Amino acid sequence: MTKIPTFFQTPRNQTTIGVAVLVSCLVRTLNESDPTFRRKFLDKLSTDYDELRGMLGDDCLDMLTWTNQVVDEGNFNPPPDIPTLKD
Repeated sequence: MTKIPTFFQTPRNQTTIGVAVLVSCLVRTLNESDPTFRRKFLDKLSTDYDELRGMLGDDCLDMLTWTNQVVDEGNFNPPPDIPTLKD
């Protein structure tokens, strides 16, 4: 049995990665019928992140950052502290 990394053992982080994985599945599925969908989604996510950064709490921004990482790179590891999606 695979040991769950400590980072994934908190309910907050489990919810965050769960949402990121669900969004990633939707984006990949929609990208099959429209090969430009993934890039358009990432562009809009980045724009919305920048616009909402001052209004949202860290938990929400972390979820958006992690979703961006999963959709863009397929990387499920926790993101480092990133101030913006563009960095």
